Amino acid sequence: MFAVSVACAAGPASAASCKTLKGEMVGIGEAASRKFAVSKLNKAIADWENRSGKTANPRKRTVDCKVYIDFLNEYDCKAEAVVFR
Repeated sequence: MFAVSVACAAGPASAASCKTLKGEMVGIGEAASRKFAVSKLNKAIADWENRSGKTANPRKRTVDCKVYIDFLNEYDCKAEAVVFR
């Protein structure tokens, strides 16, 4: 699943030209979950470019993984980027 939300603090004028895009994944193993979360983020960026018709300039890319269920080796990974037109 991926979520799209506005996260620009500069004001309403820039809010129309930037978004925070996210890719989330819960899966077995940290490396695989991280890879899928980044893949979902990249897909969200590509979809945003297709919808807007402009090239995206992603900034502040972060990937954070936390243990979801320890004994099953499950991780909850979230990849996030602020994208500007």
